Amino acid sequence: MENEHNGAVYDQMCLAIYNSNRYFHKLYQLILEDYDLTYLQYLSIFVTWRLQGAQLKDICDNLELASSTLTPVVQKLVQKGWLLKQTSPADGRVRELVVAPSKKADFKDILNRIGAVQTKLIAQSPLALEHMIEETQTINKVLLQVIKEEEQSNESRTN
Repeated sequence: MENEHNGAVYDQMCLAIYNSNRYFHKLYQLILEDYDLTYLQYLSIFVTWRLQGAQLKDICDNLELASSTLTPVVQKLVQKGWLLKQTSPADGRVRELVVAPSKKADFKDILNRIGAVQTKLIAQSPLALEHMIEETQTINKVLLQVIKEEEQSNESRTN
């Protein structure tokens, strides 16, 4: 009986997190649609903006996504004129990504609009933002550990 209750609570937590993820995407999309950007494209630009010259690997590391996932996203952003590939001043063999000068004002506008939304969310939330972040990070760490264990278990079954 206890396990059934825990399973139900666990499923409710999973659903709550799933819905929060959907709601964040929807909220951001209301802003990003004016710029013909997806949420993942925005995040890729954001990392590039923050690092002031990023390589694909940097974006992958920051977003914890594979290059096979992000390569087409970055290519699309280059095609759309949001990102430019340029030779690194530190190493001529390395190509870096930078936000195109023609898009910097638009990206600042996006950041301002998202900042206004963030302020509303924080002001209306009954929980401290730092607490929510800590709890989410704790859940993510546990999830990653369980994923790792399950992957190892799957590998041992197939070997």
